[in-house]
Amino acid sequence: MIPQSKIIKAIRSEWRNKTKKQKIGKLRELRSDSGYKVRTEVLKNFDTACWSFDGVHQISVGQESDGMVNPDTAKKQNKLHGFLKSLIWHECAHGRYTRDSFLPIPVLGKRLQDEGCPFYVFNVTEDCYIEAMEQTRTGERFGWKKYHRTLPMDTKDPCQYLMILKFNEAKTWKNWRQQAPKWKGVKEVTFRNQKKDTTKVLKWFYDFFTISTIDLETRLKLTLEFYEVFKDQIQKDHNGIGDVGWYSDKIGGMKDPNAPIRHNLNNTPKGSYSKPNDMDWDMWPHKGYDYSDHSKRDRICNSMTSIAASNRIARAKSASTGSRIRIQSAMTGSGNPFLSTVKRKTKRKLFVIVDMSGSMAVPLTQLGGIEFVSALRLLDEKGVADVQIVFTSEDMIGDMSNVSSNEILTSRPSPNREAMQSCLVRYRSCMEDADTAIVFTDAAITDSNTDFEKFRGKVDLIGCCLRDSDKAKDYSKSMQRWFKTIVVSENPIQLARLICDKLMA
Repeated sequence: MIPQSKIIKAIRSEWRNKTKKQKIGKLRELRSDSGYKVRTEVLKNFDTACWSFDGVHQISVGQESDGMVNPDTAKKQNKLHGFLKSLIWHECAHGRYTRDSFLPIPVLGKRLQDEGCPFYVFNVTEDCYIEAMEQTRTGERFGWKKYHRTLPMDTKDPCQYLMILKFNEAKTWKNWRQQAPKWKGVKEVTFRNQKKDTTKVLKWFYDFFTISTIDLETRLKLTLEFYEVFKDQIQKDHNGIGDVGWYSDKIGGMKDPNAPIRHNLNNTPKGSYSKPNDMDWDMWPHKGYDYSDHSKRDRICNSMTSIAASNRIARAKSASTGSRIRIQSAMTGSGNPFLSTVKRKTKRKLFVIVDMSGSMAVPLTQLGGIEFVSALRLLDEKGVADVQIVFTSEDMIGDMSNVSSNEILTSRPSPNREAMQSCLVRYRSCMEDADTAIVFTDAAITDSNTDFEKFRGKVDLIGCCLRDSDKAKDYSKSMQRWFKTIVVSENPIQLARLICDKLMA
């Protein structure tokens, strides 16, 4: 979460006056050029920024906008400040170009609804237009590539294709077509009653969406044509499988009434979503009575106390008299000669992903899986280890840091799929920050593009499951597709001990 003070600082900087040494701030410039007042606000539980107009330009910036940025931007104050200024600039651009007295937002939204076009498709095409106009007007770049999380190099979603071009600020390059991602979708589409190469059609649309001479009415018609051509390829619910960009279901503060329920599935920097109340426990749709064995849960927890500590390498001041210090290093002003590498014992950090899909019903409810997950939370409650648990299913993905071990015992799996890749995308940095990542699943992972390979070498990754003895070997083989280290058992206590053996080996 971005501190409110940092957002306020960025807002104030965009209210600056024009002087000989500095350009006018974007907020002040919008007020001056449009003739309307500009109001700003900081929202706590909001993961992006937005613009609306009701006789006054209203620009809101969310404190959870750090979900957009890469870890380096999140750590460095100057880069974060630059990102926030670009975010505010983007919303000012909406105020400059999206506001049209001949086509008010309610009328625009009604026409999109009548044509069955989701609001977020128009948001994508409009973002391409307003940023290209601002780059042409000012001769400056927004700088998304240095602030934003990693952009995919290929895609099969037409909206995502345009968004990657936008984030690469393609029109500021001499050969903008080289900034396009690789297209992995259908090779041909029907465009104006003819079969055309898909990539050529996509680039044609992007080229027209960034022409300065088209008005809002023309952009709307072009968006509707874009949707008609690509509606079978556009991810209807964009639940984060390789998702990029902030697809918003609102246009100028007006929400799409037909929008599906969204989950925030962004590749967040450290700490952005690893906090209590990320997902309200009351919202988890699958709960039941606590019929579990608390004593078994306690025995599982006790069997894992051996993983309490992990040795971490740290740099500390050495008690040196100077007899072994290299003169060359000391003369350059380097402090390294006065430091020594030491090992310090700290609490082991565990990151646990729990597959809550329908195929996990037997392991969770009949073989003691829910007691195993509750025992991991109990380790955290007792201060034995630092444990972060995430539930994943198509219904909801959320951090269980605010849920007690006893409450976890009442949770039940979803009848739907597991959305594993979406979970990995969202919690990637949290996973890499842990000492060990445990994925509790049955390996019946439906997302064919689920990628655990990227975490190898960055974190101890263990895939584990509970299965009857006659099926354990088969499940071990199927899990080899996803994991290098695998633990399968028919007993949760034995599973916990085997995991400890792997960690302490």
